[in-house]
Amino acid sequence: MRKFLAALILTVCAAGLASADFWVLVTGVEDGKVTFKKGSKKGKTGELGPEETLPLAENAKVFRGKINVKAKQVEPTDALTKDAVKEHLAKWPKGAFAQIFTDADGKHITELRFVDLKKKEK
Repeated sequence: MRKFLAALILTVCAAGLASADFWVLVTGVEDGKVTFKKGSKKGKTGELGPEETLPLAENAKVFRGKINVKAKQVEPTDALTKDAVKEHLAKWPKGAFAQIFTDADGKHITELRFVDLKKKEK
């Protein structure tokens, strides 16, 4: 029984580490590749890192979602098509806020969750 529990705990921990997730500002999605800028991890608000590009995995999922503050994640609400992604990015010319999940190697995006932020009205 102890071996089973140890194996179960190890499996759950490994599954949690199998994919990386991070918050980004998506500036473009073209030809199956996502261009984005990561936020600064040093607690400096408003600073973004250099522009990066990662390909979407074959079975990648793209959603619109809502921020769950307690879980510090975006909960998916609606699946987005290619056209819906283009429309969403058109609303945000400087980039759209999103959470990206990658595969274990960090070389392909397996899930992309966009967040609708309210625009300030002038």
